[in-house]
Amino acid sequence: MPLYLLMINKRKWDRLNVPWLKPNQIQADPLGDLRINEGALSVWHIEDDESNLDLVIAALVATRQNFDKFEYGLFDQEIVTGFDGLEKHRLYDDEVQSRILDAIRTGHIDLQKLNKSLRHKITQLPVS
Repeated sequence: MPLYLLMINKRKWDRLNVPWLKPNQIQADPLGDLRINEGALSVWHIEDDESNLDLVIAALVATRQNFDKFEYGLFDQEIVTGFDGLEKHRLYDDEVQSRILDAIRTGHIDLQKLNKSLRHKITQLPVS
């Protein structure tokens, strides 16, 4: 199965020790390596036998100014094509406000720990 190449910053992938992650899981920092522009993920197609891997790497490093290290990750294209089923949702301002107020009322959010500006807006709302 074809692979995709993604340029990475290895420090983001290796540097954090997050105790609640299971072995071989990664923290969120590497998500910063996902280069997305106008809804398109920036990756490069690598053939099944990796026959074009060296050429893709050469093309990418040829755009640099120096002979710096080049770190990359290879992943199965199924990861991307399997992601097409994302269910998108949007909450509008009044719904967001309602969720926050409900969480404050039930004690899940401490009003005093909210951002000062948001806390002020909440305290100015009419009591219902």
